[in-house]
Amino acid sequence: MGKLTQLKELKKAYLQQMFPQGGERAPRLRFTGFNEPWEERKLSEVARLTVGGGTPRTDIKEFWNGDIPWFQS
Repeated sequence: MGKLTQLKELKKAYLQQMFPQGGERAPRLRFTGFNEPWEERKLSEVARLTVGGGTPRTDIKEFWNGDIPWFQS
């Protein structure tokens, strides 16, 4: 197994530990200082102000009204 493959596998293992699994309220691996259980929030609760930047060009019709949702905050 090459070094890149090993690093990708390690990353995958860490990410699985950093997010709650199957009904858990907290991840198994936490950053220092983060001890509270996770909360489910609506996007509107944490991103009330929207600003421009990186928005698809408005003069290209194909970029708009597609089936992929995107958000800006």
